[in-house]
Amino acid sequence: MKGNSWQRVRLDRMLSNLVTDNSRGMKRAIAILRTAYWYERLRVATDRYTAYALGKHLQPETYRKTAKDEAFHHNLWPKYAGGKHAPSLAMLEAIDQQVPGSKGHFRQPLFDAVDLTQTLGRDGDELLKRLHPSVQQAVFDRSALKHRIYRRRAHLARTLALLEQQGDLDALAAGVVLLREANEANADDRAFQIGESLYRTLVIACTGAEGSFIRTELGGLMLALILPLATSRGRAFAPDLNRFVDSCFILNSTILRLEDNNQIGLARRDSLRAMWGALHGTYGDDLRFGLMAKLATAAPLDTLPARSRFDLHRNEVLTTWGWAALRSGKVEKFVPPSVLDQIAEVPYAR
Repeated sequence: MKGNSWQRVRLDRMLSNLVTDNSRGMKRAIAILRTAYWYERLRVATDRYTAYALGKHLQPETYRKTAKDEAFHHNLWPKYAGGKHAPSLAMLEAIDQQVPGSKGHFRQPLFDAVDLTQTLGRDGDELLKRLHPSVQQAVFDRSALKHRIYRRRAHLARTLALLEQQGDLDALAAGVVLLREANEANADDRAFQIGESLYRTLVIACTGAEGSFIRTELGGLMLALILPLATSRGRAFAPDLNRFVDSCFILNSTILRLEDNNQIGLARRDSLRAMWGALHGTYGDDLRFGLMAKLATAAPLDTLPARSRFDLHRNEVLTTWGWAALRSGKVEKFVPPSVLDQIAEVPYAR
């Protein structure tokens, strides 16, 4: 978005707080992200693209001249923009009167879901109940939900697919809850399955939904704080933020091309369906594997079981090929035989 020079500042502040590895640092990092989302949504809603212009529009009384006829303002808006200061409750209420719904952006449930300072325990359902109805229907049995009975769907894969297709911050929050529950239950394989899906949801949310307002900062926090919870059998998710951001741009370009070629409609549901399809191979293996989450070893390779070594090798071969194909601009609908031969070089675990 034009005029936005604060992303790097906020990201650096977030990550510096996260490396402290304590509850205070984590809460501070989340507060920076929360404030960034509130601020960015206000910028777009008011068509004001600098902190000064936004503050002057929303709080003109604080932008006045001194007795010496010199310009003066209290300078809080640049602090909001950079994540140095969070708005007070009174400020949230006052701004919500001018921009209805802005307070809800600050209180987006995702920012509570990613707070790991306390275990989730049995509180997952309470957080899920705060999400919009279509996300609740993805997680809870629909027939039971009609009677306000919150019973989880029996099939995890179906739930994850439905969340990916929602592709917004509420869907991302639901995925985080599921991942935290699996992690706390020491269900590593389940956590890894959720992690793979959560990464796809993150890419979609930061490409064609509200996550794009804080793409870099949200991606940084998810890669550094949340996806490590999905580590399983020596397989971890590589915290490559640059690749993630580039993936969002590539996916967005793909959707625009499909629209220009009249291959999909212009409605939001059409682009969401196409993004989900792109990440699952509908439009070619280059997109499916090039935009897939890249894995990394979480332990010395020679200590891992054969299946994990194979998974890591396969992921390395396919993501490297897919990424190179996407960067070249040449469409590769199918994985070439030479790449399949590379995968076969590591024997499947017996």
